[in-house]
Amino acid sequence: MSRFDTIVFDVDGVLIDVSKSFTQAVKEIVRHHVKYTEADATLEEHIAALRRVGGFNNDWDLAYGLIALLRARATDGPDQGPLGLEEISARTGVRGLELVGTLVPPDALPEYEEVLATGQRLYWGFDTAKQPQHNGTDHESEGGLYRLEEPFVTLGFFDELRGLGVKKLGVFTGRNRREVRQALETLGYTSQSPFDAIVTSEEFSKPDPAALFYLARVLETTRGIYVGDTGDDLRLVQEYSKAATKHGHTFVSVMIATGQSADYFKRNGADVVLKTVGELPRLLDTEMS
Repeated sequence: MSRFDTIVFDVDGVLIDVSKSFTQAVKEIVRHHVKYTEADATLEEHIAALRRVGGFNNDWDLAYGLIALLRARATDGPDQGPLGLEEISARTGVRGLELVGTLVPPDALPEYEEVLATGQRLYWGFDTAKQPQHNGTDHESEGGLYRLEEPFVTLGFFDELRGLGVKKLGVFTGRNRREVRQALETLGYTSQSPFDAIVTSEEFSKPDPAALFYLARVLETTRGIYVGDTGDDLRLVQEYSKAATKHGHTFVSVMIATGQSADYFKRNGADVVLKTVGELPRLLDTEMS
């Protein structure tokens, strides 16, 4: 039986494939604001690099930052690949929009509200600032990219984890509550949730370790796992671990990544790196038990 009593999950990129929703929206926003002629694969490398660096857990922040960075370095020649932000961030300790502000002149910055509104229109199919909420059940548009999201896990996945001795399941996500409701529907849970506690961006922002302290208290965690896929997720666990030495409850980091991102997380102290979240039950049953 697993020695871990709690597992807390990120959502996007871990439980749900958002490559055709949030990631696609970021790509469309960037191409709208920047004369960008390189292949999608190169643009996806930039997006992955910003997610590794951290501070871009909100995808509309990421789109805004990437537009600014690409504008600032625009030349007549071909794209030069990765932006080198990981090295700059490691050297300066600055991340997210603060990092963008140190590297980009004001005249290269887009209008944030325009980026936000465009992202929401692409994701939901309408402008959420103008659309009544109706308790989060209003999916009138047929064009929202959220419809293209697919789960990475089956309906029996969470039951399998509980069968291995995991008593409590939680979520800490950069999604807001409305987006979490949609995520639960995508996972196949329309009337109930498989999670004992959910923390959204409206309560805490990554990588604030206060979120894990809250979840550890609510879930009565002794030894937990946090499963994520971005630099903010890894930093969340590391910052929590620094502050939790006197509290008797611990979390280890399991990062879902491949390629350059997997190498980055291994170099930067991730406890475990998996290719997919589906490998987690086997890991609980063997190496981490």
